[in-house]
Amino acid sequence: YSFCTLLSTMTAEPIPNPPWVTQSTTFALYKPRGMLTSNKLKENKVKLEHRRQCMGAWQAEISNGTRIFHIGRLDKKTSGLILCTSYGLLGNFICTPGMLPKEYLATTDHEATPENMKALLSGIELNDGLATAMEAEIVSVTTQTLDVVSDYVRRSGANRKAKVKRKLAELEAEDNPPPRKTVQKTTSVVRLVINIGKNHIVKRLMHAVGLPVVKLHRTSIGPLSLENLGLKEPGESIQLSSDQILSLWQARQKDEVSLTAGDDDDDN
Repeated sequence: YSFCTLLSTMTAEPIPNPPWVTQSTTFALYKPRGMLTSNKLKENKVKLEHRRQCMGAWQAEISNGTRIFHIGRLDKKTSGLILCTSYGLLGNFICTPGMLPKEYLATTDHEATPENMKALLSGIELNDGLATAMEAEIVSVTTQTLDVVSDYVRRSGANRKAKVKRKLAELEAEDNPPPRKTVQKTTSVVRLVINIGKNHIVKRLMHAVGLPVVKLHRTSIGPLSLENLGLKEPGESIQLSSDQILSLWQARQKDEVSLTAGDDDDDN
């Protein structure tokens, strides 16, 4: 379709809609944190309750026998919008470098500054080349006072949390519980829009400007967002209409002018 686009600029002929607009079975999923982005079901190795946290199990339940697969990938600890389809060419289209922008909310335990945003927009040289955010803005910066034990519990794994909470309850039960030390904790949320197809690109960009990501959430892919799809809670999904799928193709066509200027990266 990139060739068709180039040809259309030479002949003034309209670009036909691709067949996957009407022939694909495509779903949008609000992926929860903890769900594996995997099509495989290892029945003999994974317990039933853990299978529910595998995307392959969800796909098998909603597809009515139609083979569907996820387009791109989100880390296990990343939440947000992900698309799944039965049509391979649609997946190739969405993953084409420089094709559709994707929006993320990245949370960091550091204070984000305008200088950080300027660096993200100016471009950062990573080990696999220059990477630049299309948009970068600070959504919020909050500071709270936490006692050291509570902060330790917040950052600990489930097993360690249980042990620390039991010990904490024992100390609180004493007549004169020992005073706790406090610490100031700053949390920032940054909105990023990128179209770069590089592995862990959001986390790498944020880390490069001194803002390591502790939580990542994808809100939109091109014109489709969790909000306009009506997906409010993790685990919710919806089958896309032909018009919604067509909107992806139409957004790509609108971006062709900028792509010819050299913007040929995409985020997966």
